[in-house]
Amino acid sequence: MIHVERRRVLSWHVLHEAIVLTNYGTEPATVPLSINFAADFHDMFEVRGSARPKRGAMREPCIEDGEVVLR
Repeated sequence: MIHVERRRVLSWHVLHEAIVLTNYGTEPATVPLSINFAADFHDMFEVRGSARPKRGAMREPCIEDGEVVLR
């Protein structure tokens, strides 16, 4: 039995997210895992239909030391 836990913590202006897999079975397990993610940074007013006069530019993610930073 594999338990999947997703933790999200919002700290100031940063969202930290962790995905933890725990094997509660009696045998070792190999579990294929694929994660797709992205960020568009639309604010709540845009989501609700209001237009913004100006938007920022999308930047490439920074991937290093086991972390992905979306800016």
